[in-house]
Amino acid sequence: MEPDTKKTKAVGYLRQSKRKLDSISFDIQQSAIEDHCRRNNLELVAVHGDQGISGLKGVDQRPGMQAALEDLKTGKASVLVVWKFSRVSRNRLHQAMILQELKDLRAGIQAATEPIDTSSAAGQFGMDVLLSLAQMEATQRAEVWKESHNHRLRRGLHPHHRQFFGYDRDKDKGYIPNADAELVREAYRKYIAGAGFKSIAYFLQEAGSTQHGRSWMAVNVQRMLDNPVYSGKVRFGGEEHAGAHEAIISEDTWAAYRKARADRASVPPRTKSNGYWLSGVIFCGSCGSAMGVNYGGKKIAYRMCNARRRGSSICGGNSIQQDVIDDYVALYLYGWMERLAGELPSEDEALEAARSAVATAEVALDAAKKERAGLQLMAVRLSWTDEEVKDALVEVARSIQDAQDQLDLARANLGGFRSPQDDLGQIQRGLELLGEGQQGTEQWNAAVKRTVGRIVIAPKAEGLTAWERISVVS
Repeated sequence: MEPDTKKTKAVGYLRQSKRKLDSISFDIQQSAIEDHCRRNNLELVAVHGDQGISGLKGVDQRPGMQAALEDLKTGKASVLVVWKFSRVSRNRLHQAMILQELKDLRAGIQAATEPIDTSSAAGQFGMDVLLSLAQMEATQRAEVWKESHNHRLRRGLHPHHRQFFGYDRDKDKGYIPNADAELVREAYRKYIAGAGFKSIAYFLQEAGSTQHGRSWMAVNVQRMLDNPVYSGKVRFGGEEHAGAHEAIISEDTWAAYRKARADRASVPPRTKSNGYWLSGVIFCGSCGSAMGVNYGGKKIAYRMCNARRRGSSICGGNSIQQDVIDDYVALYLYGWMERLAGELPSEDEALEAARSAVATAEVALDAAKKERAGLQLMAVRLSWTDEEVKDALVEVARSIQDAQDQLDLARANLGGFRSPQDDLGQIQRGLELLGEGQQGTEQWNAAVKRTVGRIVIAPKAEGLTAWERISVVS
């Protein structure tokens, strides 16, 4: 059937807040908008939405609003229809910006449940009153939530009741220690005794534990140990409060950990101890993902493609025994020491490379976040259910976390920058320690990583030996 060309074309916009008091389902909003369009001779050409997004957020954080405005800009529609005017925004500045853009586009705005003629001065005044009330309600609600948070803090409870490793959530006390509490205590003991975050991550991984289903990384261990919740406190808004829950570690242990953290922060990075000497530089030659540690029979360490470990279909699987990589890289360093001495970058070149690594990691993190926004927008446009989009969102969330971890590592490397001309002596001394079966210092580890660059592992192939699968990309 041909569309009625006499009808004014309209685009619908839905917004469902995270807060229960302001959370009106998409179905209710869309039904009201569709009914409004039928009664007012409007042709609804598209509907866009932002689910779980506060009305205080700007347009740049609301892909659904961006899509609706784009339809108005391109002439696909000339009227924006919402359930209530409060769906536009609960922030007066954002309201004014959106309304001004509609005015510039000569586009109208109508609310399905608030029949006001916004083309007249009286109607414009009525809409302004409703928008002002929307902001006032949001402000009042924020005050209620703040008081609710303060009430929980006075009772020694965390306002957001988040899940922490080593604890189960409890309605009355907030948290109660679980079977993983002893692993938390051991993690603190190890750090105080001199272990690094990476080696503690390996310990937790070997113990069979995970952090919310994900493998442990040094940055996750650091965040965990820095949290005062384990000493019986609640941290919120940058302040610490006495908690109602049972502490996993004593005040003395917490004080000792904080002292150890402060002491290590004052030590140059290259003198600190570290974990596996090639961690973070081994990559899959098939899909480009990093290769993490995995343990086979008799506790033999293997490096396995992280993408495959997470169940991704982008890689068919790639693994290699860690000892083989160690031997190959050690001989590589021995055999090419003179060449490396002549080819090491200058201090200025190395500093620029460290800055470039931070910039690259920032771009990767931004791209991962945009991928998540695009996926959410597609899910709204195609009316996917939560179940249909869940796995994809989990994968994107992991990509964002990986990108954040790489950015943290790049920033740490830039902050602890040392001239590569100092590295050769450290490499030689470290190789001697390695030959004696000893663990090198972080100074040695970092020197190797700056010199080697990337270690790429090709997939297994007929006639290809384990050594032939390894290549060093300086």
